[in-house]
Amino acid sequence: MKKKLLVLSLAAILAAPAAFALYDGSTDLNTGTADDAADKQNVKIIVPEVALLQVADADVNITMPAPVNAGEGFKVTSNQTSSAQLLKISSNSEAGVTTGDRKLTASIATELPSHWKLTVAPSTTVGTLNTLAFTDSVKSIDIITAILNKRDASGTITYTFGPETDGDMMAFSAADDAAKTIEITYTLSDV
Repeated sequence: MKKKLLVLSLAAILAAPAAFALYDGSTDLNTGTADDAADKQNVKIIVPEVALLQVADADVNITMPAPVNAGEGFKVTSNQTSSAQLLKISSNSEAGVTTGDRKLTASIATELPSHWKLTVAPSTTVGTLNTLAFTDSVKSIDIITAILNKRDASGTITYTFGPETDGDMMAFSAADDAAKTIEITYTLSDV
């Protein structure tokens, strides 16, 4: 009997390390395939890309005053500025990106008439602001650059209109002082 007990005790001692051989408390070595004291699970998260933009829907009306004396041109001091127009932006960038490639571009289909200058000035907490102008040779301007994970519901755009240089004779808009419509398209670029 004692022999049997000795053989069973010896077999139990030899079998004990084999019974716990799959246990490894190190999470670096844990493959997640065997049951042990540590395990892991992947959580896959999707956050959609957002590039939302809203500008005021109402038309902006600007009237440039005419020179009053013969021999004078249009004066820069007579430039006309619009009221602030609504600009809302919601934009995100890829996780881990620390420099913003997204920008807000303003563009027009055709150049402005001779000696016209229409300046676009954004005001927002989103990105780097650039006050730039459309002229008879500029049709596209990047008014906000370096946009990362930002939103602003209270931004504005202001337009200032006048001659390219002081004293220029600007082309008139249309017969009978009719307005010339300049459609500006705003685009948030892809990241």
